[in-house]
Amino acid sequence: YFWYDAQNFGLLSEDLKTAYKINLLTGTVSLQEVTSESARLLDSDWIHGLSITSDNNGGYSFDDMWSPENSKDKNFTAHRKSDWDGITVINNLTNEIIWDLTTPKDVYINEYSWSPANNNLLAYIQGKPDPIAIDFIVIDVSLNIIDVITGKIQASYSGDFGRIEWSPDGKMILFQNTASLYSNYGVGFLDAPCILFLNSNEKKCLRSIPKRIPEEYELASTGIYKWD
Repeated sequence: YFWYDAQNFGLLSEDLKTAYKINLLTGTVSLQEVTSESARLLDSDWIHGLSITSDNNGGYSFDDMWSPENSKDKNFTAHRKSDWDGITVINNLTNEIIWDLTTPKDVYINEYSWSPANNNLLAYIQGKPDPIAIDFIVIDVSLNIIDVITGKIQASYSGDFGRIEWSPDGKMILFQNTASLYSNYGVGFLDAPCILFLNSNEKKCLRSIPKRIPEEYELASTGIYKWD
């Protein structure tokens, strides 16, 4: 999934040959052919999220994106700790640690993402493994937005968050529900994408894929969504 702009997001077909552009206000869906050259950097078997760039002719190029480490202005770099039990943010101008988080015992950082509209804001997801699950499904998931300069939590949301991506204006976050048959440590989502509106705390999803289906069938989304 990917943002086109503040009013449109998109997703790619499973064969990486078609981009679907969805307008949030009207619900209108338009299609655009994706050339093999524009998708050459993608691995259809291992895509966490997409970054998109446009050219002067209206064409797009796609690349894999997963927990980008640098803020938009490149002044700050975030690193997830080796045991996934925290995040450290470094000021690249001074090489000093300006914010450090260590999570409580058995709570892990699943992913993180910098705001494209405010260089100081970092969103991160934390949760703990379900003790009775065999697929490392995470429970008690929260999405938190931190100001790395002040160290203050700007907002915290509870829910099944995964594969987060900010809208270009920093007012919405696109995500996928993490309630699935597989691990939500960055892969294995089965649900369609949802949008969190940060100003109102409202969440809206495109659709929901049934959790229970006959054993002889397999039903899953491609997991490739982006803002246009």
